[in-house]
Amino acid sequence: MGKTCVAISGTVASGRGNGRAHILANAAEIARLTCERTVFPGSLNVVLDRPLFLSNEAALRFADGKRLLWPGRIGAVPVWIYRWQEAPLHIVELVAPAKLRERLGVGDGDPVSIEIDATYVRNVAATTFLVWSLLWAGRADWPYTHGRYYRATKSAALLLGATQSEGGRYAVRDIAGRLYRRAKRIPVLGPAVARIREALRPAPPRYVFSRADADACDTAEERELARIGNVLDYTKTGGSAYSARQYPAGYHTLEIFGRRLAGQRDPRLRFRNLPLDLTGKRVLDLGTNQGGMLLCIRDEIRLGVGLDCDHRMVNAANRLAASAGATNLRFFVFDLEKEPLDLILDLVPGGRVDVVFLLSVCMWIGNWRAVIRFCAEHADAMVFESNGSDAQQREQETALRKHFGAVRTIEACSEDDPEQKRRKLLLCEAPVERSCGQYVAQSRRLDGAPAESGGGGGTMAPRPGFRCTPSGLQGVLGTRRR
Repeated sequence: MGKTCVAISGTVASGRGNGRAHILANAAEIARLTCERTVFPGSLNVVLDRPLFLSNEAALRFADGKRLLWPGRIGAVPVWIYRWQEAPLHIVELVAPAKLRERLGVGDGDPVSIEIDATYVRNVAATTFLVWSLLWAGRADWPYTHGRYYRATKSAALLLGATQSEGGRYAVRDIAGRLYRRAKRIPVLGPAVARIREALRPAPPRYVFSRADADACDTAEERELARIGNVLDYTKTGGSAYSARQYPAGYHTLEIFGRRLAGQRDPRLRFRNLPLDLTGKRVLDLGTNQGGMLLCIRDEIRLGVGLDCDHRMVNAANRLAASAGATNLRFFVFDLEKEPLDLILDLVPGGRVDVVFLLSVCMWIGNWRAVIRFCAEHADAMVFESNGSDAQQREQETALRKHFGAVRTIEACSEDDPEQKRRKLLLCEAPVERSCGQYVAQSRRLDGAPAESGGGGGTMAPRPGFRCTPSGLQGVLGTRRR
């Protein structure tokens, strides 16, 4: 702290959980910047009594400079004042090694006084105060309680300088993003705009991998963690959009030796409302990434097989499975676009699966319709997550309903992902191809013809209430390989 401090006062408020997600995603970087051994995965939200601008030049920056920290104190408790570039000028969040609500004994509505070095505080210009008053006077807690209002006014606040950011540069980017999302929905214009945007998008900087010396660690557990960390870190050199290089664990949140390593998405949160019993099931995960979805259910399922086209991801998945002692999991390198889909059955011991995971894959592959059809032919159920533009996701859902008799929405949006919340999680059951195949096999037996398998490892009666349509039957007879 500096020699001269000022006190800023406010009241404690409940937030929406976004701070927790961002702190978890950047925990390692925050700990390094602040020299704290650990950072509590959450923040204490404070609504200030007046607008306050803090010096961007004096801030510690993380998450590519978009998020900022300043040292402060509440009584004898050191804290870090946290803001993001678009934060309204009367909102701060506090970060510390411990849970501050318990450490300070405060709850919603309680007053707090934060001491901060006076050199970090900047004057709020009269015009800025006027804009802030128009947006937030009488609505101080709305950034937390009225998310729609906050999002609707964010661009204006950015453009007019009533946020922590430097103003126009961030506003232009925000407005351009809004226009792009609207243009994508126009049938003819959308694809053209997407191609232009992709052509103009600068290539991401190359990820520089630096191997940690595991032998320098003191204990066997720390050495094992360091080696796994090296393998996970190396997956980020692939440069794919799903490598989640800004997160310590990459795409999936992992638990290793009782320690939680934050990733972009938490597998348990993704499936928290899934109404499907996976006990004793044989599960195939297409586009498995680091294998996090199978690893989190390894104690429930009989067998899990994960496929991914990136050898780095597959190496990481196998290394994690070995460390966890998950002898029922297998991971293979497989390209869904370039290799024959039927070969997948030869990679699965026994050649049969009960459930398929196809999660946020379809926008990345050209033959996604064939992959969905393959899944319907060889599994009783599929857990599917859509991805891409709104139009792409509608197309995907239409294809699902063509190949499955029962498709229900489990999650209308991907709230577990701080980066992308516009995906849907669906449970697909009563596959048309398998039910029609079983009907054909039964009909042939009645006619005296040799029985053939319906593609699922056995002949069963048609599902109750399932209607085998002529188009579905024709698809089975015309396209399935016997």
